[in-house]
Amino acid sequence: MNKIHGRRLLRRRLLIIAAIALIAATAAGLLTATQAPAEPGPDLLVFAQADVISTTRWIRYLSAHGFRVRVRYDPYVRLVHEYLRVPKALQSVHTALVDGYIIEGNVPAEDIRRLLAERPHARGLAVPGMPDLAPGMQGLGGQPGPYPVLLFGDDGPLGVFAVHGSATGSAENSRHAANRDTPHTPSSSRCQPC
Repeated sequence: MNKIHGRRLLRRRLLIIAAIALIAATAAGLLTATQAPAEPGPDLLVFAQADVISTTRWIRYLSAHGFRVRVRYDPYVRLVHEYLRVPKALQSVHTALVDGYIIEGNVPAEDIRRLLAERPHARGLAVPGMPDLAPGMQGLGGQPGPYPVLLFGDDGPLGVFAVHGSATGSAENSRHAANRDTPHTPSSSRCQPC
């Protein structure tokens, strides 16, 4: 008889613990449900060759930085470059489109956001070559040292939009940060000529 009573007592305790856990989980769900969801980032469409490690890493990097990334794997990315009239010197293994701009190469998320905020008269941004410090390129044997992000137009680069990996640790050159309120046009002092 004592054994049966002990089992019943154990069941009751387990039911009470389960009920408390259910109440706590429900309360936590209600609390988080009343918080405003995070604002989704910009939509980005990437045209890429399949199985390129730096592209896969860059896509993950952008997703982690709030971008909604869609990818179209296409073995003929060069045809996309031709269609979009991306200057040959700036072409990469992947091209992205975001809100009317072209993103060529492993451009940092902060530069894409700045481009969308400032809306300069340009075709897009490019990271030429394979700089080792660009997002997604780390450890793949790229070019060491600081690298520029170029603003480009129909005829090629318009100027340096930002420089990353500098010795000062700043993401941008001081000449860019000093002119933050200047409208960004090809003739502006904000964008240094190439």
